[in-house]
Amino acid sequence: MSELQFRQGRDSDLSAINVLYNHFVANSVALFETKAWDMHRREQWFDSFTQRPELYQLWVAYEGPKLVGFAYNGAFKAKPAYDSSSEITVYVDPEYHGQRIAKQLYLKLFEGINKSEIHRVYALVVTPNAASERLHEVFGFHRAGLLHQSGFKFGAFHDVIIYEKRMV
Repeated sequence: MSELQFRQGRDSDLSAINVLYNHFVANSVALFETKAWDMHRREQWFDSFTQRPELYQLWVAYEGPKLVGFAYNGAFKAKPAYDSSSEITVYVDPEYHGQRIAKQLYLKLFEGINKSEIHRVYALVVTPNAASERLHEVFGFHRAGLLHQSGFKFGAFHDVIIYEKRMV
């Protein structure tokens, strides 16, 4: 494996991000999307980072020219009273699982979150997912709740753990 490069995401990353994200749409219950995203939707998603850079960030990891993961924080809910809360997410190419890429992406992401006005960070983890549960616990998240059978994908209901972390 060559050296990994981490940097903030930019619009030139969107196609590769979309490919990785759509892999999880098609093959995983880690997210509850059921239809692949097109580039127009991805570009609209990216606008949140350019419109609110003081709150929201996108980090990417590359091995050479290949995107191997990305992490971001975004709006927790689309209501003004939630502006001080953020949801955090990370995706790593399955070929690169177990190489601590998610941890390194979160370290970068939290550097920025720590400088922001974000008060609480939330992560929604479909269970079971021991690696993701461990990752969030290592970063100081605590289990705030469980949404029982809250999503239906691939012919089955799935529970979601709500993880929460106080920032300021």
